[in-house]
Amino acid sequence: MTDLDTKKLLHYIAKCVTAVAVAFALSALFHYHDITWFLVSLLLVLSPDSKDAMPLALTRMKANTIGSLCGLLVFYLSPQGAIAVCLAIALTIAVCWALKAMAGCRSALAAVVIVMMHPSADTLAAESVSSWHPAIVRVIAVFAGCLLGVMVTYAFHYLFPMKSASASGTKTAVEKTEQAKLRAARRKKSRKK
Repeated sequence: MTDLDTKKLLHYIAKCVTAVAVAFALSALFHYHDITWFLVSLLLVLSPDSKDAMPLALTRMKANTIGSLCGLLVFYLSPQGAIAVCLAIALTIAVCWALKAMAGCRSALAAVVIVMMHPSADTLAAESVSSWHPAIVRVIAVFAGCLLGVMVTYAFHYLFPMKSASASGTKTAVEKTEQAKLRAARRKKSRKK
């Protein structure tokens, strides 16, 4: 393993561990202890590759939102069961395709399952809980997990980027953006002359 590979591995580990630690801290702060789906959605958004981390995180957040809302819609419109889950999956894929979010479609499908698979209506009735309650809580958990994932990705790739390895010639996203801005400014300046 090269030094760059080791740095990338440690960067990804630090990003995931930081995200999970923040999730547990927020859980304690808001007295919300059933954070399983929050954590799953959070970790689905994080990417080990720093090259396209932010665009990929935003695509996955968009797709997870699509999946959770499609799951909620089908949950509302049809009886629960295998047919409803299959319908929600088909709808999610179609919406991801239409909105050009196919890069995040797998995590969108996970969001469908997260939203739709919860205790049966009989179990919820015995506990005096609306059958809507778990589905809505899970939609919120999916969205919150995705949002935290995007925030952590932004922090790790723009606020605290992994330093580029001079031997490998790689640059951080911030360095590439700054260089692109400088080139654009020089072109603009030369056109004015």
